[in-house]
Amino acid sequence: MINWKSRALEVQFKLEKLANYSEVNGALFRPTLSRSHMKALDQIQSWMEEVGLVVIKDHAGNLIGRLGSKRENAPTFLMGSHIDTVSNAGIYDGNLGIIAAISAVDLFGTSSSAIPFNIDVIAFSDEEGNRFPNTLTGSQAVAGTLNPNALTVSDSEGITRAEALTGFGCDPALACSSLYLDERPLGYLEIHIEQGPVLEREDLSVGIVTAINGARRFTVKVGGNAGHAGTVPMSMRSDALAASAEMLMAIESIAKSGPGMVATVGMLEVIPGARNVIPGQVKFSLDLRGENSGSIDTAQASIFSEINNIASTRQVQIEWNQDYKISPTFCDSSLGELLGESIRESGVMPFELTSGAGHDAVAIADLCPVAMLFVRCEKGISHHPSEAVKIDDIGKALEVTHYFLEKFGQTV
Repeated sequence: MINWKSRALEVQFKLEKLANYSEVNGALFRPTLSRSHMKALDQIQSWMEEVGLVVIKDHAGNLIGRLGSKRENAPTFLMGSHIDTVSNAGIYDGNLGIIAAISAVDLFGTSSSAIPFNIDVIAFSDEEGNRFPNTLTGSQAVAGTLNPNALTVSDSEGITRAEALTGFGCDPALACSSLYLDERPLGYLEIHIEQGPVLEREDLSVGIVTAINGARRFTVKVGGNAGHAGTVPMSMRSDALAASAEMLMAIESIAKSGPGMVATVGMLEVIPGARNVIPGQVKFSLDLRGENSGSIDTAQASIFSEINNIASTRQVQIEWNQDYKISPTFCDSSLGELLGESIRESGVMPFELTSGAGHDAVAIADLCPVAMLFVRCEKGISHHPSEAVKIDDIGKALEVTHYFLEKFGQTV
């Protein structure tokens, strides 16, 4: 009889220990290719080796631990998540997927007499884009899709990614060379906290991700006429902030009318930003996400049509640029069915949901079929120190993953 709570407590202990590897005191911030990143990898490598995994580090800074099959020319299955964090992070985002995978693979290896495939657990080096202006570069390197231009970008101190990789003991010339392209993996499973409130609302420990939403980001500039706050009549103003406020309300309304759509304006800059001056210019961000490209296209067209109408009525000028675009990623239905059977076997009702956040699975989907198991987190809070996950929910994720590996082994 497997004691899932005991194993979950071990995972929790390791996550808390891993949180000590940070660039700042009293908070968790672990940017890619940093000193704390190196120390965290050393710790993870020791945990991997303790359970019998053979460990290597690739030239993009990813750490890979393999449980090898005794079968000749055995195929490979991937698991893992990212080791880097945002600033002032919680301890579960990304890191749970690495530590839980090590625990699950350890149990699977000791309980199965003949493993029909290799299992590689990967600690991806850079998912968050918290040091350089690119995201998912660790998993893109594994997938063989990393753009060499990503090696030339610099951090805030002028250090290029190539220089940081060299300091990390890697060869930048080999960073874009995947180890997996000659014989593509069978699939990939990522365990991750939901980072949202749906599972908590449904009172469920875990859920099956069916798709990862596509995302587009824009910068919108609104140009009006600055003027004295006391001397320009209301009827004669070209107020960039008032126009922007109307645009923001239109964005919210359009997003609410589209199923599965979310739109967020998270940054707003007002110029000149004085109490007694009519705002002459406003710059705001727009983050638009949806479950399929068609719905995003429709929402984007409606939003910018309404923004242009408001600009015309209020006599302001509009300029906008698209800064980022990534298409929706669909998880593999066969792997999802196995996850559903595993969840049911663990005594929980299978529940499907989409992810509004991006994950390493987005990049790995270019390499092989992907699946994601979401774990409930308190109040859906993530990217914050108050990120919290119940021990019993970690145990349930480990149990489901164990059943999943057993079932998947029967298909190979």
